[in-house]
Order: sequence, then C-alpha cells, then structure tokens
Amino acid sequence: MSSSDIELIEAQGRIWSYSYSFIINKCLKCAIQLGIPDVIHRHSPGPTSLPALASALHLPPSKHDALRRLMRLLVHAAFFKLQEAEDHYYYSLTPASELLLLPDDRAEAEVLKAPPVHLFLGTDHGSLSAWFRRSDGAAPVEAVLGMSFWDAMAREPSLMQTFYGAMSGDSKLVARVLVSDCCKELFRGVGSLVDVGGGTGTMAAAIARAYPDINCTVFELPQVVPDSQDQEAIIGLPNLQFLGGNMFQENIPHGDALLLKGRRQLREDLEKMQGGGTAVAWQQREIRKGDLDRHGRWE
Repeated sequence: MSSSDIELIEAQGRIWSYSYSFIINKCLKCAIQLGIPDVIHRHSPGPTSLPALASALHLPPSKHDALRRLMRLLVHAAFFKLQEAEDHYYYSLTPASELLLLPDDRAEAEVLKAPPVHLFLGTDHGSLSAWFRRSDGAAPVEAVLGMSFWDAMAREPSLMQTFYGAMSGDSKLVARVLVSDCCKELFRGVGSLVDVGGGTGTMAAAIARAYPDINCTVFELPQVVPDSQDQEAIIGLPNLQFLGGNMFQENIPHGDALLLKGRRQLREDLEKMQGGGTAVAWQQREIRKGDLDRHGRWE
C-alpha cells in the first residue's frame, strides 16, 4: 500500500470519527439518565462490577451486553475507569463523572439530561450552512427564528429553567475557587460588587457569604431575576440584592468591582462602568492586565 493510500485511509477514518462524534454525547446522556454515575458512587470506595451495575439499574438480562458496550465507550472517553480481573469488568468514577453526580450543586448532569437546545428552538445544525450565505448580521438562531436565543428561551420556560439551572451549577463550582484563599487579593478593599449577568445569584451569593462586608448586586434581565418576595427566602443574605436590567441597553450599576463570568464581549461591558473600579473576569483569556486604564475603561 502506497503512502497516498495510507493517507486516504487515515483521512477516511478522521471523517468517520467526526461524523459519529455525536455518539459520545448520546451515550453520556444515556448514562446520566440511567443514573450510572450515582450507582458507582454508592458502591465506592471499591469499583462496581458489571453485574452489580446492571442489577442496581434494574436492567433486563438482554441488555447486559449492551451495558458493557456502553461503558466501554465511556471508559474510552475517560468518563469512567475500567479494571479487568478474571474476565470480569469493574468500573469506578473519574473526576469528569464525579461532576455528574446529582446533588443540588451538580447541575452539569441536568444539562445533558435535558433535550438538546435545537429541539426546543425548532432549528437544526443544517441551518448553519444557510446562515453563512446570508449577508446580514443576524446570528444563526436569529436567521431561523427571527429572534435572539434569549428571546426564544424566554418563550420556552422549560428551556430557561434548564439553562439557568445549569449555569447555577457551574457557578457553584467556580465560586468554590473564587472565594478560596487563592483569590482573596481580588476582593481586598472592595466594598461593593456587581455581578453582571449574574443569573439567579449563585455566584454573588457565594461571595456575599464569604465576604459579609461586600454589598453585592446581581444585574440581570428582569425575567431572570427571582421574584422579590422569594429573594430573601432563597438567599437570606442582607448584603445581596437583585436589579433587573439589560447590560446591552443600560448603564451597569456602579460598584467597586464588576464580576463578568465567561463574557465574550467585555469591551462593551467594561465601557459601561461608571467611574473607577475593578473588573473580575473568570476566563483569563478574556481580559488581560494592562487592558484597562486607571478609570476602569478599555485602552
């Protein structure tokens, strides 16, 4: 076989690999819906055998071999560890699957349990090619639906609940690091903080609990802000308040620090800062030292 033939075979393999990459997502979603990570977790500290896993999941005997093949794929994707002994298979969790356990602070699993976004919005991945041929500035979802993703989500309460539930779970994980000792210097001298696009207040609540002297404000769309009568019952923090508004249309409230988590358009957000202040961006790639002048404006 010539080198060109080998390259063609390798190229074909790459195409097949990416064409069927959706299978990992389907299998992971299946594992979460079945409760596989939780079953293995309950059997810890030791690994869980394949028969024990099938029994705990109440699967019919005809599906045991299919379960083995499902687990083989997820082991390959590093979601589980496999130990083999005398033709028996034993499984344990990895850091990735530990994130998929189902206490309240593990909302990552809820994202994958939910139907895909395109099913909610009536779009599919094929619409992306049509979007490329358009000359206007509409986003792909706007080209299909005639409205933004956020407007479409506001019309679908179940999607909004899933989306913000997932964001809350992610924020809880990030907040553990943000309020730890390694980040204390970020909050030195800060008396007020505004969480821009702070969702239901998970991140701001963690900061408010860790730093009771900091007055925290969550600035978010009105339909996302919890009902006023429920805020104290949900959060119960005197140094945390919610303010409804649109960061793209209104000035961001004044604060000694702004918290922007995962923002891709920090330039526009930071230009809305009133006066001096500190910008805390969780994704370091989004903002670099020296990008802001002493007034907190983009240079």
